[in-house]
Amino acid sequence: MFVIHLFFCLWEDIIINKEHIINDQIRVKEVRLIGANGEQLGVTPTNSAKDMAYGAGLDLVLISPTANPPVAKIMDYGRFKYEQIKKVKVICSLLIIMSSHKQKNKWITNIVIHLITI
Repeated sequence: MFVIHLFFCLWEDIIINKEHIINDQIRVKEVRLIGANGEQLGVTPTNSAKDMAYGAGLDLVLISPTANPPVAKIMDYGRFKYEQIKKVKVICSLLIIMSSHKQKNKWITNIVIHLITI
């Protein structure tokens, strides 16, 4: 159990320090664009995708840089990063609770497995 806890705490550090390619850091000619509400907007030149994101007051984040063409999403990057950190902290705290109890709490295990798969 300690190994799992250590893994997720390290994973939290990776997510906190992971840098995504956003806005002016994107150097590809065109991207497959996903809108702020999840709708697919098709293959779009990067400059017009940036303009759409700036017009909405959001960021253009490269989600899958290895795809052909790369996939980018219009989103609030600060909120996205905050939600990822919050999710990992919940998992870490649940793992601490699990490791502190001698008995197996099945419902906590199910919650952790559900949060990991989201």
